[in-house]
Amino acid sequence: MSTLEIISIIAIVVLMGNITALTVYIIFILKEVRMTVNKSNQILDDVHTTTSIISNPMTILAGIINGVTGIMAAKKSASTIFSRKKEN
Repeated sequence: MSTLEIISIIAIVVLMGNITALTVYIIFILKEVRMTVNKSNQILDDVHTTTSIISNPMTILAGIINGVTGIMAAKKSASTIFSRKKEN
C-alpha cells in the first residue's frame, strides 16, 4: 500500500468516527427536545385544568348575577305597571 492509500484510509476512518459521534450527539439532542416538549405539554395541561377550575364558578356567578338583574328589572317594570293602574 502506498502512503496516499494509507492517508486516505485514515482520513475515511476519522471522518466516519466524526459522523458517528455527530449522529449520536443529534440523537441525544432530539431526546432532550422530546422531553422538553412533553414537559411543556404537561404544563399546558395543568394551566388548562386550572383555568377550567376557575372559569366554571365564574360562569355560575355570572349566571346568578344575570338572574338577579333580570328579577330586579321585572320588579321595576311590575311596580311601574301597578303604579300606573293606581293613578288611573
